Amino acid sequence: METCPGRKPEGYEDLFIFVPEARQVIRISEGTGDNLSWEDREKGYVDYIYYDQHELGVDMPVAEGGQVLLEGMFRDLFRCTADCVPRVLDMAFGRDTIGYAILA
Repeated sequence: METCPGRKPEGYEDLFIFVPEARQVIRISEGTGDNLSWEDREKGYVDYIYYDQHELGVDMPVAEGGQVLLEGMFRDLFRCTADCVPRVLDMAFGRDTIGYAILA
């Protein structure tokens, strides 16, 4: 379920979103593949979404971050980076319906 108004950017560039409820800016990007462990690969993961969460403030400190493991290749699963936002929100906040705004 999409909870973001406005136009979704096309392409696979890094995406920045703002989550007002958490007062965080999140950078989302396609994984490079070099962060998968052999255990991940044994479990069937072949790619991932990388994200880092920044607190809204003067220095924008990193609050959290991680990766969402994928059993398929990023570009096969998503038509653009914006399509993976619900997966990141679910990993970061435990629900994929939290409101957000695409910044860039």
